[in-house]
Amino acid sequence: MNPFTIGTLNYDFVVKQNKIPTLLGFTSWWEQVGRGTHYALRYAAKRFDGRIWVGVVDYDYCAEVFHWHDITEIPTLIMFENGVPVKRFEGFKSSNDVDDFVLDYLGLTDDDVPEVSI
Repeated sequence: MNPFTIGTLNYDFVVKQNKIPTLLGFTSWWEQVGRGTHYALRYAAKRFDGRIWVGVVDYDYCAEVFHWHDITEIPTLIMFENGVPVKRFEGFKSSNDVDDFVLDYLGLTDDDVPEVSI
C-alpha cells in the first residue's frame, strides 16, 4: 500500500474517523529532505500495512492542515490514535528513523514485522 495524500477533504475520514492508528508525514516536494521522507513513508506504509495507515500532507497541496497542527519544521511526523496526536517527530527522517518511530509506537521489535521491498 502507498501512503494516502491527505487534504482538507479526506482529513476527517483518514485521521479522525479511522479506528486504525494513522501516521501523517508533513512534508513538501520542493524541499529535498521532504522528498526523502516520502520514500521512508512509502516503506512504512508497506511494512506496517494493516497495523497503521500512512498519509502524506504536502505543504503546497494543503497548507491548512499544517496550520491545524502548528507544523513549523519540514518534515514532521505525527502519529494519531482516534484522531488525537499521540507522538510527534520533527526533522530529517531516514527509513530507519521512521521504522523505529512506528515500532516504538506499536510496542514491537524489528523481528516482529517482516522486512519488505518497495
